[in-house]
Amino acid sequence: MGNKRPFRNELNDIISEQQNEIYRLVDENNHLRKASKEQRILNGRLREENKELTQKVRAYDVDY
Repeated sequence: MGNKRPFRNELNDIISEQQNEIYRLVDENNHLRKASKEQRILNGRLREENKELTQKVRAYDVDY
């Protein structure tokens, strides 16, 4: 069979690579979820600030 590695070793390498890819994807997914949550919080704050500024502009329009 020459320099070919045993089939079992090749399978173990493939399994190890797949496990590493799974861990990497899980980690990436966690980071994306965290960023998404932070983005929703920021969007909420910006909506509130936009409401306040809109109310102030309307109040100025009424004064003029």
